[in-house]
Amino acid sequence: MSKKNSRVRIKICGITDEKTAYFCAMQGVDAIGLVFYDKSPRHITLKKAIEIKNSLPPFMDIVALFMNENKDIIKKIQDRLQPDYLQFHGQESESFCNSFQQKYIKAIAMGDDKNGDDKFNDYDSSSGILLDSHREGQAGGSGKKFNWHSIAKLKNNIKKPLILAGGLKVENIKEAIKTIQPYAVDLSSGVESSKGIKSQKMIKDFVEMINK
Repeated sequence: MSKKNSRVRIKICGITDEKTAYFCAMQGVDAIGLVFYDKSPRHITLKKAIEIKNSLPPFMDIVALFMNENKDIIKKIQDRLQPDYLQFHGQESESFCNSFQQKYIKAIAMGDDKNGDDKFNDYDSSSGILLDSHREGQAGGSGKKFNWHSIAKLKNNIKKPLILAGGLKVENIKEAIKTIQPYAVDLSSGVESSKGIKSQKMIKDFVEMINK
């Protein structure tokens, strides 16, 4: 991660329908997130997730998101959906995350004025570390940002590709990228017209802003 990232990857999380998923692909979004946390307004069923996956063109990654979920349920979704990555947003241990024998992303809670540095390297088996503004024990998608400057100072201590989430939108994405220089950005509420409903215009504007 010492080399400068030539292109910031984009993940749009909380996709709930095929039309939006396909639109993301056509805009050059690298990955979409499908939420299997039933308390989230962006939660979808396994049936809907499969329909979304089947609607996508080639070269679009599917990320299945869980939060403190039962292992058997995760395994069932993994077997039937066959996502490209799993993403864990709860208090899951590294051994738990790694037990599915699949590439995964681990989210670290940055709320409560934490800097997360005590957990950055607890997940050596992960494909990447996602920093989000949610508090420990809460889901993401709050639309709030955390102190980016505090992480910029600690970035060299993070061994895995860094994914930035939390409060990202068109108005602040350039500042976020300049400050953190992440491998990828992950947003949900920042491209929503209302909670759980994605706006095609906001997605388009966001991608264009990153690519400027």
